[in-house]
Amino acid sequence: MANIFFGRGKKKTLVIESSDMGLRALSLEVTEESITIEKSFFSPWSFFLSQTEEDFTANLDTVMQSLTNYCSPKEYSVVYCCGDSSNWNQWTQTGVIEDEEELEEFLLSRKIMRDQEVWISEASILGSSISEEKECQDVMVQMIKSQIAQLVMDTIEEAGYELEAIEFLPNAFSSFYDYYCEDGRTNTDALISLGWETSVLNIFHENQVRFSYCLNFRLSDYVILIMQKMQLDEASAIEIVYSELFEVVINGAESQSNIMPQIIDEVRVELDCLIDEIQRAFAFYITKVVEWKIESVERIIFMGIETRIDAIFEYLNSELRIPASKIDPMNNVEYSVEAASRIENDNSKDILTTSFGLALRYISS
Repeated sequence: MANIFFGRGKKKTLVIESSDMGLRALSLEVTEESITIEKSFFSPWSFFLSQTEEDFTANLDTVMQSLTNYCSPKEYSVVYCCGDSSNWNQWTQTGVIEDEEELEEFLLSRKIMRDQEVWISEASILGSSISEEKECQDVMVQMIKSQIAQLVMDTIEEAGYELEAIEFLPNAFSSFYDYYCEDGRTNTDALISLGWETSVLNIFHENQVRFSYCLNFRLSDYVILIMQKMQLDEASAIEIVYSELFEVVINGAESQSNIMPQIIDEVRVELDCLIDEIQRAFAFYITKVVEWKIESVERIIFMGIETRIDAIFEYLNSELRIPASKIDPMNNVEYSVEAASRIENDNSKDILTTSFGLALRYISS
């Protein structure tokens, strides 16, 4: 396990996020007047790279050398997040257990926290149960598979960085809620972010996150589907997913890329499953978390890739039938000239969103 140094406040914080798509890094410059993305880094790799550990390790070493040349380990300590598709959240209730070690032992004994040889896990106490009839606490367990994450953390330390903390991807969206969703807050807001590798649903009760769930929806799955069915390269498949796939599937638009009917049918089924999954998550929240104290979620805030693919947003808005709004956190921030140039050249704005959200968590008051 990597050595983690907490509380070293002299260095700037650099968020490093590894994923199925590549390695990204981001740091913020904060003043009383503004939040500025000071540094931005993205080095893409193939979705299939992580399947061969030797190739992955060799590529990671090269990428890390580029990152250290750009962001010196002498200047930055690192907050690391594994943003790949292994992210998993589990909500549960326990008796009142305030001691962290005791809580972890209890969750491991009940197999709520998974095998520590395979998973990196963290348990967070969300607060006392919203129910007035039970003396218990709500707990969220966040997990990622350890194989890739541990390899990246070891490489980060070998490059000379101090590892300040390990973070979990859903926490990025709680930061966005705190910073950008003050207007029109309800007692029960749901925040949904669909992504290339991980999609997240967070529900807030009286401004505090009380439920988090990783949805079984990844745009990368459709990239791989198109690559396999249409015999296209990865870049071409990504472009089809981003530019026309959902207009064709949802709105019946004519396909400029001759998307196969079989692909259209499969994606249509997956979209129906996504709606069912979101509705089941809402039902679980209403019956188990708040125990019928509300009838429905009052508002949905969308802030993932669906905010830039209109067909997905309109489909979700129509099918879920709950008042909705959308925000793009990356439009509510300033950029250094260098970072703006890199993001434009890399076309990495969508990909850096979660790194930005995690960086917000480490802004000092």
